[in-house]
Amino acid sequence: MKRRLLPLVLALCLLGVCTALGERWFPFARVRWGAAPSPELLDPGAEPRQLLRYDWASAPRPFSLLVQRGMGRVRGVLQVVEDYAPPTAFRLAPDESLVRFGVARVTWRIQDASIGDDARASESASRATEAAARALVGHGVVTFLGPSGQLVVETSPVPGMLETRLLDDLVRILELELSPPLPRAPVGVGARWAVTRSRPFALATRAEHRSVFVLRDLEPGAIDLDAEITVSAPAQAASGTDAPVVVDRVEGILRGRIVRMLGEPTPVLTDLSLEGAMSLTEVEPGQTEPTDGQRGRGYRVVVTSRESMKADAVSEVIP
Repeated sequence: MKRRLLPLVLALCLLGVCTALGERWFPFARVRWGAAPSPELLDPGAEPRQLLRYDWASAPRPFSLLVQRGMGRVRGVLQVVEDYAPPTAFRLAPDESLVRFGVARVTWRIQDASIGDDARASESASRATEAAARALVGHGVVTFLGPSGQLVVETSPVPGMLETRLLDDLVRILELELSPPLPRAPVGVGARWAVTRSRPFALATRAEHRSVFVLRDLEPGAIDLDAEITVSAPAQAASGTDAPVVVDRVEGILRGRIVRMLGEPTPVLTDLSLEGAMSLTEVEPGQTEPTDGQRGRGYRVVVTSRESMKADAVSEVIP
């Protein structure tokens, strides 16, 4: 009997070892060799050219993230509803970082949160936003960053609609801006490349974000990019509503600057502004696209935002 059980015991032990190793190594391998971005090179730029890669040799630094979003509903030439959130600032610091297979996993912790003044934001909106932002203090966000700009952001859910919206904004900014995908061919100053990804946008849960990056400056271990992100989306049910409401004619453009160190998984400097709009129309149950008559009774939703990230002091080399 003991001899018969021995192969089973050995198999179970081997399975346990493989499971433990898989949990330690598989997430890194999945990011490194999984679905990686494939930028379209539009212009290789001037000579001399070099192949750009992230090589995570330095430890991450704390950084600050600032976001402000405004939304207005317009019918005809009259603006009927205006909703501005106050500027909300988060300070994130790394709890730990680890590099495997060229992928850096960083666990960020929200250390502090505050709001700024804006006359367009109501007193009640400011109080609610400040309470929700402070409720996120201590919450963790995990980022996996690969050598070509592969990026996965993981976080756990939080209670409360406003807390969830603020955390979604934070994750969206990281997903789009933390590690811009790099072209697979050598490039020089003036190079242009594009990458398309699917992300939510305001009331649209499925939107196409086409990012075009221009290499404005290149130094040893650092890149300075102009970024332009255009947003479009098919007609779809509006998120966050119980009534049959369709959002369509989605358009937006996010412009600004991104500065990154190639050897450090920290958002050194980002400053982007968004202007966008979409139609919001009540339809009949089961209807997937509004008629022109229904659109005339609906709203045009105007969305604006300002978002920035800036790193703290100089990093230290990972031992």
